[in-house]
Amino acid sequence: MSNLITFLYTALCFILPNTIWQLINRKKLRGNKDAVRHVVWTYIFFIYCSMALYVAGVGTIWNLISNKGELTGRINLTLFCPDGFMQYFLNVIMFMPFGFLLPFIWEEFRSFKKSLLAGFCFSLTIETIQLFNYRVSDVDDLMTNTFGTFVGYMMCMAFIRIFKHRKKTAIEIMRFEPVAHVILGVLGVFILLNYGKVEGIENRVHLLLSNI
Repeated sequence: MSNLITFLYTALCFILPNTIWQLINRKKLRGNKDAVRHVVWTYIFFIYCSMALYVAGVGTIWNLISNKGELTGRINLTLFCPDGFMQYFLNVIMFMPFGFLLPFIWEEFRSFKKSLLAGFCFSLTIETIQLFNYRVSDVDDLMTNTFGTFVGYMMCMAFIRIFKHRKKTAIEIMRFEPVAHVILGVLGVFILLNYGKVEGIENRVHLLLSNI
């Protein structure tokens, strides 16, 4: 139950600023027959990104405040720890949906360079803000996450080739739309996600369930 509450809180913090952004730009979707499909797929993308941030255990501004501005994480620049195979495998799996969804939803990111760069930057952002939360920012994670983006991208392009008769998956509100979504979502999590509040919510939920 506690893990579910933390994930839902993380997802809410990611989705809220992006929902506001979409409401501001709703005129660009009005009248387009693919608007509903676009919104559905972007929210699937939001949920995936929220899950990646939740699993990574990213730090927030509240961690920084509670630690009086001190960075509590550490950086590991040692390549390929011999005991890290399973972690590398999980990192690849975790970022495959990112590499798949980008070109699947946004035609502009059917560019190999743009998709791979986006995966690298998203991973780098995660590794950076982990420094606020007693985590290890690992160069191996950065490499395997980026490789996971590559694998997901190749799977998507194969899918598109096989089903080339399909209509365009979605529309775009603006250039680099998913970049705006990731930036807004990460900022939302960084500013709004307070693990202390999560603990308080968990205690209230446990108390409520115990009285049922």
